Amino acid sequence: METFMQVIFDLNHLAYRCFFACRNDIDTVGYKFHHHMMFNTIFKLARRFEADEVILCVDHKLNWRKKFFPDYKAQRKEAKAKDDIDWNEFYEQFNVFVDYCRKYFPFYVLQSKYMEADDIAAVLAKTYQNENQQNYHSRSFCILLQRLRQE
Repeated sequence: METFMQVIFDLNHLAYRCFFACRNDIDTVGYKFHHHMMFNTIFKLARRFEADEVILCVDHKLNWRKKFFPDYKAQRKEAKAKDDIDWNEFYEQFNVFVDYCRKYFPFYVLQSKYMEADDIAAVLAKTYQNENQQNYHSRSFCILLQRLRQE
């Protein structure tokens, strides 16, 4: 039986990882290097797993958890206010990257109101777990997928 390989990324998580890896270079070369690192990671893993599809999951700015838990990620907001990173520029550049992916690359870009990227990835993993699928986006998603497969 031939398998159909999907590689799933939590794109927000990838953006943060790449940003902190190249944070010192952004001041000199701008966000182009950040975008390069993200594309490089996506293509590298797509090749490694011989992906038939690449699915990029993106957080929605509204979040269902905040509705039920008003303090959800409250500490992050406080921490961001104290550091020297221009978070508005980061999110603006992240949106530019997402737009590039939608317009110019053969990726599926999924975003759903009130959902975070890992929620979308978890639904996809749960949906396809019994169809011999291998899903990957990061260390945390691999752990999630392992747990789902053990259930």
